[in-house]
Amino acid sequence: MRNLEIKTRYDDLDLARQLALSLGAKDGGVSQDADTYFRVQYGRLKLRQAAGGFAWHTHSLRQIGSGREPLLRVPTSYGE
Repeated sequence: MRNLEIKTRYDDLDLARQLALSLGAKDGGVSQDADTYFRVQYGRLKLRQAAGGFAWHTHSLRQIGSGREPLLRVPTSYGE
């Protein structure tokens, strides 16, 4: 199964949820994440910290005009 994330503004979240479920989406709940971005020479480096002590670094390099981002994700841990 592939993961699909869509980031957009939508006024009627209940309708959006109903439409997604009607297309076969599964409700994964609410994710409480904190993102920290770091300056790097090329692309961008992000640390995402999620509930439960899970975290990962994502380095992305966007090619101008390609609309796609090659990603490198590295799992890490934080906290106790």
